[in-house]
Amino acid sequence: MAKTATENPMKFPQGATGNYDLRSEKASGKTRFIFPENAEMTGGQCEFKTPEDLSKYLEASLGANSIQKGLRGSVCRRGKYQKVDRSGNPVLTIGDPILDLISNNEGRLVIGREAISLTASEFSSSRYRSGGITSIDLSGISDALAQSQLLAAARGEGDFTLMESSDRVISFASTNPSQLDFYPTGGGHIRFKAWKKKNWAYWSMGAEIETWGGDFKSARIDSTYIDTFYNQTCFVVKTDSDSDTNDDYVDEYEWGVNAPQPIRVESVCNARFKNQQFTGYVQAGPTCFQVG
Repeated sequence: MAKTATENPMKFPQGATGNYDLRSEKASGKTRFIFPENAEMTGGQCEFKTPEDLSKYLEASLGANSIQKGLRGSVCRRGKYQKVDRSGNPVLTIGDPILDLISNNEGRLVIGREAISLTASEFSSSRYRSGGITSIDLSGISDALAQSQLLAAARGEGDFTLMESSDRVISFASTNPSQLDFYPTGGGHIRFKAWKKKNWAYWSMGAEIETWGGDFKSARIDSTYIDTFYNQTCFVVKTDSDSDTNDDYVDEYEWGVNAPQPIRVESVCNARFKNQQFTGYVQAGPTCFQVG
């Protein structure tokens, strides 16, 4: 896994344990979750008296920035993980380490007397399901997935369009267009995906690169976050990037609690996988008339 020289180690959030590293990059304010092979994490604190207590916990745990009455932060995750209980048994893993830290083993957050399900957006559509979860292993069905998508795309069915079917790779693009899937000749599967989600007062948006059936040699994500100011006219509010080597997952994303969310994310993903170079553009969120 790649390491940035300016990263500083952070303590685990109160109540959390695991075999991973939590680091901060002072220059950018980014928090990094570094998950090794067979990484596990437990939840931290999942019950709070008030929303303000939750915000204080997240600010202290992840170094988020206060914005009026909300929080805003940047995260990179490297490597896959599994959430476990205090005895080490696998439990429901949401796939966003922030949400897994503040939820119980059933994916619920309690504020005062209100129990909030943090899986509502995750389970609303298969396209919204977060990647980088150890227990969601598609390596054994990559060939079957490729053939299923190929047959549907060839017939003009479903929501994936065939990009290439050659002796090099079979590849598909989702029609929305947030996802690209590549199946190299000889086996394996690599996916580029962008997302924009909101669950309760928490939101996240960004992009991820994930592989099954082998690690990428190198991977990089360059993201542009866009908002509107007049009649859907766009302007860039932030650009960010991250990278990793010899791994099976990397992402780069923005998050917030009770803070304004950009309208759109556009990401260019590059990866070296199975001795081939893959490049793609993915996006999530409403389109705009122009970018200024």
